[in-house]
Amino acid sequence: KMVANGGVPALIFLAGNGTRLLPHLEEPQRHKSFVPLPDGNTIVSRQIKQLRTLREEGLIADIHVVLGNVAEEMEAYIRAIEPGLVVHMNHDYNTTNTAESARIGLQEMTEESVVCINGDVVMDIDILRLSARDEQNNVAVICGDIDDECVKAHFDEQTHMIERLGKQIGGQGEAIGVYKVPRAPMVEFLNGKGLTNKYFDDVLSIYCEHGGALKAVDVTHLKA
Repeated sequence: KMVANGGVPALIFLAGNGTRLLPHLEEPQRHKSFVPLPDGNTIVSRQIKQLRTLREEGLIADIHVVLGNVAEEMEAYIRAIEPGLVVHMNHDYNTTNTAESARIGLQEMTEESVVCINGDVVMDIDILRLSARDEQNNVAVICGDIDDECVKAHFDEQTHMIERLGKQIGGQGEAIGVYKVPRAPMVEFLNGKGLTNKYFDDVLSIYCEHGGALKAVDVTHLKA
């Protein structure tokens, strides 16, 4: 197990089949997070290296992942990059979604807050830095023109507190898939609501509609 020097732990969701992304790839991949990037990394190797850098800075503690689809191959690949990461298993990855991966990972952790990351997000390291450093639990948002297909964030213009997240809503920006969340309340929420088939952002939206506090962190100037 890694020795953390302060900071918040990170949890990457890597269990899914990538049904939305994989059909659009020029070259077939066994897992969406194996998609190669121009800098020579894959999506997941870039994420883990970024988190490792932030751990050295004291902003990130242990690095956790939830695996499911091609789990053995993925575990061997990511342990070659970061031997000490903590692995959780979503054995029902074929019939559940990122909400279940979040529930599995978060309930096996102990810290107060956790930075959760979708396994297909390509981003500037400063986005993770901002989210981890912020004292409030938060959602990273790119403001401005947004694609219909993306997860949108609607937040209070004065307080910047998230009111709703989702694809089917209007919003001021895109929630890119980086969320700093309160661990214990989120576990209680996920265990009590039968939400395993939902995406994690949909669950966070319901959480905010029920009075949960998440702040929109504007990362527009830090596009990947």
